[in-house]
This record gives sequence, structure tokens and C-alpha cells, in this order.
Amino acid sequence: MQNVMPNGRLHMVLCENHTQYLRQSTYKLVRWYLKWNEREDVIYRCGGFPNVPLMGTQGCINYNTTTALRQLGYPITHPPMEELVTLFVVHGLRLQNVAWGNVIKKGQELGPRSYGTSASYKNWLILQVEQIKLPFDNTLLSTEKAPILDTPKNEEVEELKETMGRPEEEKKDLERKLEEAYKGKISTLDEANKEKRIS
Repeated sequence: MQNVMPNGRLHMVLCENHTQYLRQSTYKLVRWYLKWNEREDVIYRCGGFPNVPLMGTQGCINYNTTTALRQLGYPITHPPMEELVTLFVVHGLRLQNVAWGNVIKKGQELGPRSYGTSASYKNWLILQVEQIKLPFDNTLLSTEKAPILDTPKNEEVEELKETMGRPEEEKKDLERKLEEAYKGKISTLDEANKEKRIS
């Protein structure tokens, strides 16, 4: 894993130590946004959606701008509203297409360029980490490998494999019978032709 340090040099972090490195990092150590990538306005939301719906070939996800303000170069002054972090499902792509016709951008109203956060946001973030149960304890740092469990074969899977193989066997059996019938018909026709020639 490589991280760009504020002074511009690269710092290598070994995989075993990345959690410890991140835990010891301060907000001043992390480059939250790149000055050369600053935008005057950012897409804040689309249409009636509280977020930015992103459409892909396999469906959609939503991009929550309020939780990514630091990456956009703006301070996070308060925790996001509950509706902004609640999962939702929208069937069909028509609503997303219509929403992209009404893009709402924000810029200066988000505040001055900064990577700061408020105490209320930090408290909300701590609660989210506890609720989601992100593992930031020392168990991540252990070098023990998890034991490989021997799982018994699933009978249902084996049955399905057999069932899938049956049509192939049936097809071969039918082809064999068809070939035998064809050979039988040819031999019958040959015999009939021989009798006609003799008579």
C-alpha cells in the first residue's frame, strides 16, 4: 500500500501495519483533497434524490456527497441527516434518468476550502463505527492465519450436478437409438433393392 504524504514523498506502509498506521494518523497527515483537483462547483444531488444516483451496467448505487465533502475540499460541519445515509431501493432507471436532468450543484455555500470537521460529526462517525462494528482493535494486527475449515460436500449440489448431467446422457442415448434406427432402415432398403434386382 502506498500513501502520498503531505510533503509529496511516497511512504510505503506494509500490509500488516496499515491499520496501526491509520490509527496513528492525524487529520493533518492525511491529504484529503488535492489542490490541483479543486472544482468550483460539485454535484451535490440530482432531482428528487437526496444523493447522486450513479447508473452502471449492473444497476445503480448512490453517491453521498455530504459524507465525501472532505475529499471535495470542504469542511464537514455537521453529521449527515439520517435520510442521506439510509439505504433505499428504486426499481427501474427512469427516475434516475429524469433526476440527471435536474443536477443541483453547490460550491461556495459549502464553506471555505478546508479539511476540518465538527465535534458533532466526529461523534456521529464514532457511533457509526460502533454500529457497523468496524474492527479497529488489535485483533487485526495479529499475524495468525485463520484455520482452513473442511466443509462437507453439499448433497443438494451433487444432486443438481447429476440432474444437469442427465440431459447429456439422454441426448447420447437418443442419438445412439437414432443411429441404430437409421442403420436398420438402410439395411431394410438394401434388402428390398436386392430383392427387386433378383426378381
